[in-house]
Amino acid sequence: MSAAVKKVVLVSHGGYRPEHDALLGDLLQRRIEVFCAVGKDCRRWEDMMDAMVVEGDAEPAHFVLTTSHPDETVEQVVAFARLLHVEGGGSERNRDVEVIEVH
Repeated sequence: MSAAVKKVVLVSHGGYRPEHDALLGDLLQRRIEVFCAVGKDCRRWEDMMDAMVVEGDAEPAHFVLTTSHPDETVEQVVAFARLLHVEGGGSERNRDVEVIEVH
C-alpha cells in the first residue's frame, strides 16, 4: 500500500511488545488518521498508539482516531475502517485501508 493511505488496520498475531513502538512511530510519521487494532493484545496496541500520539515526538502532533476490536474479525474491522472519513480524499481514497499483520 502507498504511504498516502491514511487508514490502518493492525492485525496482531503475537501480541504487543515494546519493540513494536518503531512500527507505531513510523505510522505516526506517515500521518495516518485512523488506527484500528484487532487480534491479540489489541486494546494494548490502541493504548500504546494513543500514548505515542500524546507523548511522542511526531511533528507536528496530529489527531489519530484509534480503536480496538477484541471480538471482531479482520474483515469486520476493515469494513468499519472503510466507513470512516479521512481529510482530503474523495470517496475512493476514503475506502483505502492498509492491513498490517504483526507476528
